[in-house]
Order: sequence, then C-alpha cells, then structure tokens
Amino acid sequence: MATIAEEYEQAKREGRQPNCPYCGEPLEINETQYEHIRWRWDEEQGGYVKQDDDGDADRPYCASCHTEDWDFIDFDLVNF
Repeated sequence: MATIAEEYEQAKREGRQPNCPYCGEPLEINETQYEHIRWRWDEEQGGYVKQDDDGDADRPYCASCHTEDWDFIDFDLVNF
C-alpha cells in the first residue's frame, strides 16, 4: 500500500485526482471545523463585541472509507 504522500506525488505527476491509499477510491476529503466565538462586554459601547478567536478541526477523512488522517491535507493539492 502506498503512503498518502506517495499517492499524492504520483497523482501530481499524472495530473489526476489522488486515490485513497486505504480504500483505493478517488479521494474526496471531508473535515469538520469549529469556530470558537467569544463576545466581550464593552463598557464604551454598552454591549457585547465579537472577538476574533481561534478555531479547531477534527482530523480530515476519506469520504468513502472514513479513514481519518492528518496527511490528507497537502498544501500543494488542498486549497484553503
């Protein structure tokens, strides 16, 4: 079985969509992301003001076999 990195490199060379190295199906990546939102009281405005806070994410996974792996996120192929 090829690693994710090996499959991505081969797919890049061949100009095609990578296959999932776990199940062999064309790789569709899913990931659940969470945004942590906080509102702070602002005395001057007399109300709450939304603050910029960080977020979090679950591990990305193959839509076909649901195998989770952080290596599915390749910055050459995955557009943020």
